[in-house]
Amino acid sequence: LRAFRKLLSLDAPPGESLEDWLRIALSLPVDPTVILVETLADRPERLCRATNIALSQGADPLSAEMAFLIALESDPSCASTYAWRLHKWNRHEEALIVLADAPETCPTLLVRGRVHRHLGKFDEALMTLERAMEKCTTHQDELQFLLGDVRLRTGDLRGVAMLDALLL
Repeated sequence: LRAFRKLLSLDAPPGESLEDWLRIALSLPVDPTVILVETLADRPERLCRATNIALSQGADPLSAEMAFLIALESDPSCASTYAWRLHKWNRHEEALIVLADAPETCPTLLVRGRVHRHLGKFDEALMTLERAMEKCTTHQDELQFLLGDVRLRTGDLRGVAMLDALLL
C-alpha cells in the first residue's frame, strides 16, 4: 500500500492515466477513497477528479463524499463534480447548496440547470441554462437539449425548434 500511495502522489507518465492506477486501487483490500484522501489531501483538484473516477469504478459513496468535502475545502471547482454526484444520489437540494457559493463556470451552470430542471424549478433552470449556453464552449448539444426541454415544459414552443435541430 505504501508504494501505491507514493504512485498516486505522482503525475502519471505519458501513456498511463490516473484511471488505470485507480483500477488497481479497487483491487486492494482498502477502500480506494481512503488511500486517495491520505495521499492527495494536499492536491485537492486531483483528489476531486480521482474520487469521481473511483466512484464510477465502484468505490464506496460514503467514503467518496468525505473525499469530496476535503477537496472542496481548498478547491471550489470541485463543487460541480460533488454536486453532480449528489444529484445522481437523489440529493438535489444538497447539490444546490453546494453550488450556491461555487464559481459560475460552465460545469457549475450545467449541473445547477439540470438540478433545477429535475426539481421542476423551470424558471430557475431556464435562466441557468441560458447563462450556460452563453458561457460554455463545450456541451452545446446537451445544453440545447436541456434548454429545449425546459422551454417546452414552460409552454415556450421555441423548444420544439431547439430539439428538432438536434435531430438534423
